[in-house]
Parts: sequence; C-alpha cells; structure tokens
Amino acid sequence: MSSEWISASFSVSTSSSSSSSVPSSFASQTYPTPSDSGVKPDKQDRYSSSTSAERNYENTLQSPVKCTGQMATFISLVLALEQKLYDDGPFFFGLDSESLPLKYHSRTQIASGASFDVEHVEVDHSDVDNNGGSPDSQNRKPLWYDPLLPPAKSLTEVHRRTTRPRMPWKWWGKYVALKLVRRNNDDDKDSASSHGQWSQLRSEIRTLLHSPIRYHPNIVRFLGLTWSPSLGTSSSKAQFPAFILEFSELGTLAQFQLNRARDDPLMLDVKRMFGHDVAKGLAILHACGVVHGDLKHENVLVFPHHGRRTREDIKFIAKVADFGGSVMDLNDSESRSLDKDEGKQSGGDENDDRRYRLHMGTPPYDAPEARERRLSAEMVKKTDVYSLGLLVWRIMVDGRNPFDFLNSLDLGMDRIMKSEAEGGAVQGLMTNAQIYALKDSGEVLTRAKESMQRYFGEGIVKDQLDLIDHIFDHTIQVDPKHRDLVQAIAALEVQSITDIQPLLEEVQEANARREEMARNAAPGVHGADNESFGLFFAKFDRRGGAYDYQEEGPGARPKLPPPNSDSFMFNAPKLKKVLSWNNQIALFQDLVHIASKPAESTNSLPNGVFSHLPISAAAFYLFQCYVYELGVDFNADQACHWLRQAALSPEDLPDSGYLAQAWCARVHLELKVPLDFESPIVAKWLKYSIIRGHRGCIQDLDIIIGKFSDPQKKQAFQDGRNVGVNLLRTWSAGLGEPWMAPWNMKIKYTLDDLVKCGGLIKPYLEAAGEDVANLAYVYVNQWGHGLLHLAASTGNLNAVKALVEALGHDVNVRSKDNDDTPLLCACRAGHLSCALYLLDRGAEPDGSPYSTDTPLYWLSSFTPEEMPHIAGRLVQAGALLKNDGKHRSVRRPQRFQKCSADYENFFLLPVSPLSRAVMMESLPAIRVLLDLGADPLEAYESRSSICPIVVASVLGYPEILEVPLNHLDSTGTGQMTPIMSEAEMLYLALDCSATMSDPTSLESRITPLMVALGRKEIVEMLLDLGYSVQGVPEACPLVEAIKLNNEPIYRLLITHGADPKTTVISEGKSWDLLQILAENKTSTGRSGLYIAEHLINAGVPVDHRQDGQRSAFVSAVINHDFELADCLLRHGANVDFQFASSKTTYKTSVLGYLVYHPTERNLESLNHLLLVSDHKLSQVPPSSMISAEIADRTVFHHAAQVFTRTNGETNSGFDGPCTPCASRIRFFSQSSCSKLS
Repeated sequence: MSSEWISASFSVSTSSSSSSSVPSSFASQTYPTPSDSGVKPDKQDRYSSSTSAERNYENTLQSPVKCTGQMATFISLVLALEQKLYDDGPFFFGLDSESLPLKYHSRTQIASGASFDVEHVEVDHSDVDNNGGSPDSQNRKPLWYDPLLPPAKSLTEVHRRTTRPRMPWKWWGKYVALKLVRRNNDDDKDSASSHGQWSQLRSEIRTLLHSPIRYHPNIVRFLGLTWSPSLGTSSSKAQFPAFILEFSELGTLAQFQLNRARDDPLMLDVKRMFGHDVAKGLAILHACGVVHGDLKHENVLVFPHHGRRTREDIKFIAKVADFGGSVMDLNDSESRSLDKDEGKQSGGDENDDRRYRLHMGTPPYDAPEARERRLSAEMVKKTDVYSLGLLVWRIMVDGRNPFDFLNSLDLGMDRIMKSEAEGGAVQGLMTNAQIYALKDSGEVLTRAKESMQRYFGEGIVKDQLDLIDHIFDHTIQVDPKHRDLVQAIAALEVQSITDIQPLLEEVQEANARREEMARNAAPGVHGADNESFGLFFAKFDRRGGAYDYQEEGPGARPKLPPPNSDSFMFNAPKLKKVLSWNNQIALFQDLVHIASKPAESTNSLPNGVFSHLPISAAAFYLFQCYVYELGVDFNADQACHWLRQAALSPEDLPDSGYLAQAWCARVHLELKVPLDFESPIVAKWLKYSIIRGHRGCIQDLDIIIGKFSDPQKKQAFQDGRNVGVNLLRTWSAGLGEPWMAPWNMKIKYTLDDLVKCGGLIKPYLEAAGEDVANLAYVYVNQWGHGLLHLAASTGNLNAVKALVEALGHDVNVRSKDNDDTPLLCACRAGHLSCALYLLDRGAEPDGSPYSTDTPLYWLSSFTPEEMPHIAGRLVQAGALLKNDGKHRSVRRPQRFQKCSADYENFFLLPVSPLSRAVMMESLPAIRVLLDLGADPLEAYESRSSICPIVVASVLGYPEILEVPLNHLDSTGTGQMTPIMSEAEMLYLALDCSATMSDPTSLESRITPLMVALGRKEIVEMLLDLGYSVQGVPEACPLVEAIKLNNEPIYRLLITHGADPKTTVISEGKSWDLLQILAENKTSTGRSGLYIAEHLINAGVPVDHRQDGQRSAFVSAVINHDFELADCLLRHGANVDFQFASSKTTYKTSVLGYLVYHPTERNLESLNHLLLVSDHKLSQVPPSSMISAEIADRTVFHHAAQVFTRTNGETNSGFDGPCTPCASRIRFFSQSSCSKLS
C-alpha cells in the first residue's frame, strides 16, 4: 500500500522521476475499466449494497438535523484562521475537561441579546504547576512537542516533554465569558433563524481572528470555542459552538459609569481616555474594512490596565466587543441598502441585497441614515462615526442616556438628577420618534454642545470644552460627508485644539515614509521589523500583550488587509476529538448539502466573498470524512465518488481540487474502485498535477502508459507527460510553484536576449534600466529571485555563464523570500550542468544557512545516472550528509510552506538529506547517500531531526525500509533497530508538531494510532505482515478500538486473536475493557452495542470488583451513553454500585453523585435516571439514598437543599448554580424530592 494511505494526512507520493523505483504495491495492480465507470459526475456510480457503511450513510441522511451548509463553512473557516495564527492557539477545544478545564457548575448569566446569551464561568487552574504543566500530565494524551528545547538526556525526559499538552488556558484569568447561541424550542423558527445565527458567528470569528484586530489593545480578545457537552452544545439540535472570550470583572462601560456616577464619577481625563480607546478600536476595524454596526456603551467592556499609557494614573482600558452584527467585505464601488430590521428578521441572507444592512443597530445610538437610505461602503463606516459621537456624549454625562439631558433646558437639570437619585422615572423625556426627528433635522449637534456647557458648568476649562465641541463637530453630523473619525481621535488624544493639526501632519509624514519604503522594498518576505516584533511580543505575552498597527497616531495606515473570507481547510482527526458523534453527522450532512448543489450554482457574492464553502472543497472534505470515518463509516466507493467530484470542479477552491486531481488515479487503484484510466481527463489531471509539483504523478502516469496497447494513445499520453515534466523543471522551478513562469516576470527581456548580446550584455542591461553595479538587486519576480536564480532554475547554462563571467554575478546570491541560492535552484529543478558549473565557480555546497533546504535535499530531482555524480561533487565540496543541528534542526512554522503540493508539510520538518530522500520515495537517491556515508539512524537519540529509518517505517514503505535495514545489517552491528511509534510522523504530518513515545523494536511494532484514526485497512495490512495484535503495555490496539466503539476494527482484532478479557493498568488500578468502553467512549464515538454485548458474552463482568472505581454503568450514565447504560441494566448492572469520586474518599452511588454535582450535563443524566426511566427506581435499594460524600445526609436531604438554594428570593446570597440552570435544578430537585419521598 502506498504512502498516501499510510499517512494520516493523505500524503502525496513524491517520487522524483520515472526512473525512480516504483513501489510494487502500485505497479503490480491491474486497472479495471468497466464501461459504466469513468470520471463523469456521478449518477453512474455503483455503490456497495450490503455494507454497513452504506446503511450508515442512508441513516445519516435520514437524520432530523436540517442542513444549510453553514456549519461546515464555519468550521472550515475557523480551521483556516487557526492555521494562519499558527503560534497563537489552539482555538478549538475538545469535549473533555482536560482540554478545557472550566467549572461549568459556576456558570452565571451576565447578558442576553436577541439570539445570544453571555455567561461567565470560572477557570479551573488547580492542575497547572509553576512551569505551565500539569501534575497529572504524564497521563494525558501527547499533544505538543517543542523542538527548540535541547536534546533529551533520557527516555523519561522525552516522555515528560512530549506528553505535556499545550494549555493556552493557563494564561487566562480567573473567569472567562461564554457566548452561546440561544436555542429555540420552536423547530421551524429555529431553522429559519439558524442561517442568520451562523452568519453572525462567521462575522464575529472572522473579525476577532484577523491579526490587526485580534492583537489590538482596544478589541476584546477571543480565546477559543467549544462544543462541550457541559454547555449543552453537543446535542443533535444544538450545532452551534460556544465562544470563549476574555471576561471583564468591571463590566460594560454602561455598568462601570453608572455604578460610579453618584459617589465617584470619573474625571474628565478618564472619560476622554475611554472615548479615545473606543475610537482607536473603531479605527482599526475601519482600516480592515469592518463596520461594527452597533456601537454603544453596552458593547464596550472595561478592564484594569497596568501597561504603558500616556497617563500612568489611569488604570483602566476600554475594549470594543460584540461583532455579531458587523458589516464587512465592503466594496466602495457598490451601493447597499441599510435596514436595521428587515435583515434581522430574514436571518441575514448573504445572497441578496441585505448583505450589507445594519441589522443590529440599537436606537437611539444609531445614525439617522441607517434606516432607509442607500449608502456607499465609505458612508457605511460613517454610521459608526456618528454612533461614536453619541457614545462620547454619553460618556461625558456619566453613562446616562444623552438625549435625556436635552430636556434639561426645559425641565431643569436639578429635577432630572433628583428624580434619578430617588429612583423614579423622569416625566416628559423624549420618545424615539422625537429623537429621530431631531437627528434628521441636524439639531442634535447644537443641543449636544449646549448640554455639555450645562452639565459641566464652571468645572471645565475652555480648551477641554473646545475639544469636546470638535469631537461633536466631526461625528454628530447629519451629513455623513462631514464626519471624520481621524479628527475625533486627534481631539481625544491632545490637550489643546491647536495641537490637532501638527499631530495629523506628523502622522501623514509617517504614512508617506512607510509608502516610500514599500515602493522601494525588495520583493518577498524579509526579516524582522517593528511590526513583526510588536506582533511577537503581543502573541507571547499571554497575560495581555497587544500591538496596534496604527500606533503612529490618528490616521496611520488607513487601509489594512481585510479579514479572511475565502480560505478554508479541513482537519478530520482534530474534528473527531472536538465534535460529538451527532455533530460529526451534522457536519457530514452539511458537506453533502453543499457538494450536491448543481455545478452551475454560485456561492459567491458580487464582491467575490464566499457565502458558503465551495462545492469542490465540500466534495474533497467528504472524501476525507469517509476515509477518517468522521460522521460516517468508511466506504471506498463513496470516498472515490466525492474525490472525483472535487477533481472535476477545482476552480472555485484550487487547493482542494488540485489535490483531488493529483490523488484520484492512485486512490482509485489502491481502493480497487473502477476508473477509466485511458480517459483524456485523467491524463490532463496527471499532467497538470506534475506541473504543480506532485512528482508522484510522474510515476503514476508512467505506469498507466505502460499498460496501453494502442501506440497512438500511448504517444499522446507520453507527450503530455513530457510537457508536464519540462514545465515542472522550468516554469515551476522544480517545486510546483510558478515562480519562473513568464506571466510572473518583472523584467522586459528574456535570458536568451542576454545570451545573444554576448560581450555587450552590460550595455544591454544598462539600456534596459538595470543597475549593473548592483546586479544582486535586480529582481525578476515578486519572490525576490534574481537573474542568476532564473537561469539556474530553468537550466539555461549559457545565461548562467554569461551572468557569472561577463558581469561577475555573485554565485551565492540569495533570494529575498526563501534564501534560495542559484545552486539550490539548479538542484531543485534537476539541472546537472548548471549545478556542476556553479560548484566549479565556488558556490556554497549547502546553500544559505537560513534556507530550509540544501542542494542535497533535492538529490531525487536528478536521474539515477546523474545522482552519484552530483552527490559526490557536493560532498567533496563540503556538503553535510546529516542535519546541520542548527538552523535546519528547528521545525518551521506553517507560514513557511512554499509548495502547495507538500500537503503533509514534509518540507518544513527538521530532516537530513537521507530523510528527505525517504520522504520522496527515491530508492536511487537513498542508495547513493548510504554509499556516501549517510547514517540511517541519524538523530534517533537526540531527536534533533527526523530519523530516516523512522520515516520509512512509520510511513510504511516496505521496499524503501529494506534498503537502510540491509545497510545496517552490512555494518555488522547485529542489533535490532529501534524505532518510534507511528504517532510521531503522523502528528507531524497533521499539524507540524512532533509527538514521541518510548521506542519499541521493529518486531513488536503495533498499530494503536491507526486504530485511533479508524484506519481499518492499514491495521489489517500491518496485522497481515505479522505485527502483534496485543501491542505493548503502553499502547493496545484493542483499547483504542473500544474507546471509539469501532465495531469493524474490533471484529478485525478479535479475529486475529485479541483477548477481550485484557485488563489495563493505569494509576495503579486495573481496568477491564467494559469499564474502558464506558469511561472513554465519548460522544465523539459511534453508537451501537455490539462491542459491549460481545465483551459481556465473553465473560467480562458487568460490575467491576475493584474497590473504589466506577462501574461501567456509572460511567455510562455520567458520560451520557444512555444506550450503553440501559444495556448494562438488562445484563444485571447494580444501580447502587458504590464508588469514590476523584476528589474525595467518600463513596456514593451514581444517583448521589448526580444530585451532589448539579451541572447542566449531570442534570440530563439525572433526567434519564429518574424521570425518563421510572421503572429503574424500583431497582434502587434504600442504601442508594445515602450520599456518602456528606455522610450525615441522604440524597433526599441534598436534593431538598439544592432546591432551596436555587430559590433566589430566599437565598439571594448563595453563589450556587448558574441562572440558566436554576429553573432546571429546581425542577429536578422537586422531582427528586417527590420521587425519593
């Protein structure tokens, strides 16, 4: 089986050329070409009629969950945003308490909107040690490894490092805020509004995870999201996640000001600083093309601030929050209607003219034109500026409604303040209709200024009053053209109105300098600058770091990149951990809904923004769902069907479609699914995939050509193959990226033009406007390659000689973007003559020390005949055969990925030339490197890079693995070769993080991770090769199958002799497999009772006898696996089973545990135990009424106590269960009391 099916990331085979050896598992297969198969879309597909996979597929489609495509779009977008912020996160949190330790029973509602509720919840920091680790991290799943650490000195040290999870929550405060979508009991109404709710979630996540906005000091910080069952977000009807945001203990700006208005009103300077904070937050939003749409006191949060400010005595900072109603993706050339009501009621359909409507504005704080008029994109931003003016006005009057003070001219200020102090309502205040009439007339500006004079009286100096008037003059204007956010910010920043103009001129000069530097900057990504340093400290100062892209002042950098809208990605293994099985099914259905749309249907808005996931991407993700069994069982026919659909329409999202085209032929072959390999479409796919850098497609196409008997067709395919290889080695620079393609060239001449000039090349370049004295600064493309890079990459030896000999071009010049040297360019494209010439002229054999590659890394680009020659010359010149142990020993982050064909991110890993040759499946290159002295066990002990033999064994290359093993045998060591578990390479491939465990010998190599990934076909292959079905004590395949309730793999392992009576020792206790099934089968696992029934019939006891541990029934009830709980009851499970909870030595029954811990999740378990299944109570003996955790009280007493404590009227001081749960707790407590009595 090829590496594409061994690697968890569907790795693309990367053999370099047709002359490289071909894995026998691919070459020996025959190509079925039935008449009813091919690459046409699909109604001719033949699906297996008797498999459980098809039954699962049909049952899935019959699920009551209604599909809109929005859930799949949201998840794919967030995964892409998370990847962009590669060193900040993770943002997806799983279903278990270890990944997100929140005290859910302490939830308290703090705000509520039309469709969202906001709660605060305490973070459990009890498990975090001083080093950011966890005392019990030894028992947690391996998640993170930091290659920047020095080499481990022992296996114990390796294990300690690699099992420590990444825990961003350790930097959170005591509390966080949870923003949850309000669930509607009316299914029809809920379905109608779900589209709008998903749209709001997408707007908010795109805004909060956009780098300039995310790290801004005046924007609330997004911490993550979860579908935790403890929040009720993982049920079949609740598909929406909960957002985790930083929590303000000081509350909103409205609460903060009103709480201090009477006794300790804010000083004027503090008020101005709050206005400045909000205005700066608004400025960064507008620079990124985002309009808040609902700016008011209630959407601004106040935090303590101990950082640098212009006034050290001001200890607070304001942050803008709530972006669910934000408007983005504005196009200045378009006009949009802004209606605050119609968009909200319709659910915010993104496909019509309501896309840009301000549907979340709050009277009376909205702009007068936000109701009816049609506005350009720039005018939409002006509505925020108007709301800012009203917000500043409200700040100045200590948080009161500013329009109330307009009546002070008639009613008298003393009367209003007296009425407020007495708690009464002020009579005769303005209605909304009067306020809108006042706004439309333009009188608000005049009245606002008058109210300031009346409110402050003699307590304000003229300069300050002038500045406030200046703010109002540039915000509260009836004509949007007269509003100016920059002027308002400047007035809030300076101390005198005469300081505004000099400040703005200084900022304009800074903008001009920045633009000039950008015009003169070399192309490509360069080293550190102020922005990169600022972002670095913002990201890694986890306790509140921030960076302002507009730190130069008001008006700085008025245009910044907009939030991401068209990047999507999919990570099936990760989603299996964070989504319940019900939500996995919902995600799968959403993908089917999108992928089944007509090919001619569009998903783009007029400004190019995707309204939902592109069709080809949805089809490609469905292919991954079937392979990973995400929400559906594996089905080869269905997997290939969706892969073909993705390959047929790659234009709307090239990354997915192009990968599908590159994989389609090999996948069909490996899965034995018919495909018309003689179709010109398949030939076209393979040819263009070769051009895009998928070198394995050269091998695929060669094998297909070898099967043809028709000479004409054979020649046509051969011609296409040759064209693809030629373009890969020239325009695509050997990497698959069009760096050297003509349309990317900045120069107006060609290399052939230079060669024709002969000795006149220097005058020719001078006439073309090039600075011949600084030839290294002549760039041919946007990636910063020079003339010599172009000549070496395209194999133009004459041009290389002309540039070096006639002009003295530096042979070691580096490209600006990737630090490529000409020698590396020549080797990467496989141009032997250019590489040898550059070596003769003194080129560095290892290239730039800052590049991720060396020329030897690309040995597989040459033919087998050329490899010994070039490798020998490189080594003779000083090239290293091992990883340099310095720069290239560090795993590169995702942003350094430079080749879309490198889907597994192999090119980012710390490797040696031999490891890279193994990854590219080039047997000739491996043999040459071994003959030159490369060590197949390099870096095994130090882990400074990826060990070559580990790569071969983990990726499952039997033919390739045989070569280094034979080489080791020939050395006469006579020792068994140690290797890592599969975890390291697979996790590296999935998310560029290394995970290691204790090594085992080759003979005892097992497949627990493959089981955990649900890869039945790989497990079967490894078992057939003789690997142990029992695994090792640290990792048992049967345990992994049981955790996922994976019936097919469980059956397979039992068939191969796995023992169902196996016990596992953990923390000094023995666990049988039935306990493990109930304890670990999370809601991400499949439904079904086959494994449970089989274990019971095999003699596994229903009630474990180990003292103090949970029984399987107890765990099933607590974990919401009611299907399993009922099954265990039928087999005689003891409802009164006594166990000790994890935090006390007292024992209790499951009933006592649930009543004593009244979380929302436990209440659902209690509902099942007491209300839904009343017949179970008759089985409960009297002893189960005793809650041993409070030895002198029964469950009845404790239920009564909970009922009393949740009554806010009688016990208002009790800090008990959260408000949303209070009614349910009272209901369950009354039910418990009633039934128990």
